[in-house]
Amino acid sequence: MVQRTRTRTRPFLYDVFRQWFWAPKDEVLPTTIAELLDPAVCSRMVGYAVDSVVYADVQLEQHANCTDRAWLVITPAPAYDSSDNIVQAPKVKVFAKVAAKNLVVKTLMSMFDVYRNEIHSYASIDWPIRIPDVHCAKWSQSRFCLILEDLSDRGASFPNIWEQHVTPPLAKQVLSTLATLHASKWGAEGVPDGCWDAGNRPYKARSMGMFTLWRVNRLYPDLIPQALSEALMVALWRWNDLQRYWETTNPRCMVHGDTHMGNFFIEPDQTIGTFDLQVKSEEHPMRDVAYFLACSYPEEDLPKHEKMLIKYYIARLKASGAVPDAELPTFEECWFQYRLHTWYALYAFVFSGGFADGVLMDEVQTKVACKRIVALMERVDARGTTLGSDES
Repeated sequence: MVQRTRTRTRPFLYDVFRQWFWAPKDEVLPTTIAELLDPAVCSRMVGYAVDSVVYADVQLEQHANCTDRAWLVITPAPAYDSSDNIVQAPKVKVFAKVAAKNLVVKTLMSMFDVYRNEIHSYASIDWPIRIPDVHCAKWSQSRFCLILEDLSDRGASFPNIWEQHVTPPLAKQVLSTLATLHASKWGAEGVPDGCWDAGNRPYKARSMGMFTLWRVNRLYPDLIPQALSEALMVALWRWNDLQRYWETTNPRCMVHGDTHMGNFFIEPDQTIGTFDLQVKSEEHPMRDVAYFLACSYPEEDLPKHEKMLIKYYIARLKASGAVPDAELPTFEECWFQYRLHTWYALYAFVFSGGFADGVLMDEVQTKVACKRIVALMERVDARGTTLGSDES
């Protein structure tokens, strides 16, 4: 796995120079949102003539997480109908993303295959659940450009898990959406080519995990109890063993991989959709369920509802009709994986929260999510899960 990650360095560096110096103009991708304000550049990206591009309202760029993003309004160039009358297409409100301006983040996300994985999600996957309409999804080894519909323009709402509590009815809607996704891409043979799997999943360096854990403990001294922090350090040291266990544990399916409530949207008809598809991969289905409940559900309410919600998820898998009865996981199997996958949830938020100051995740998100995850792990005795066994 280490060698596989290192081999991505050369393609990244090659593409950096290629994009700057000798790539054909129609293959050069923008490095900033500001470049998309050039109608010629935007036209190349969306595939039709653009008259103008402006920022939507007063919303300018966001330099957050591992991308730069902004909401834009595209005015298509006038066209002519069969009678030579000028036809003006309506303006299009979009949400655009490009690679991060931070060079370190951009380099890591490129070499760790995150940008490629997200573009593949939008350009090559047939999603059985609602995702934004795609205007542009292009990628090279060092750049990418993603232009999606502005979901708010069609009345979608976006729950904020740091300010709004997830209730049982909303959790059931999300779990039903996840069950639909998992059932449609069930089994290793059902996972589309190009998704992260045992053969191409990015290497998660132990040193990076330990460094970010050290920083989180230093920045937020009382956030992770000492005993759990020490256990996470052991888990990080054995992360390859844990990953191999997950890669050989059935059932398997395509998962979203980053299922906090902030990555879902609610349409006016109450349909739940999703976005931010950077880490979709082949995993045990409880990866998504545990991640969602661990970081999105209020820690004071989760003990009362978690078993009911996991049983509800299993029932939705069964109701899909796409999962053979022999492959349907039992509650006991799901409960153990639920406990075990809390390690991944904690790792994900520690890594993001400890990676520089606010580069990948801000302080509020780190504190709220880690507090919830820690409460769950302590309560279900995540430390009691024997890594690599069938039961603790």
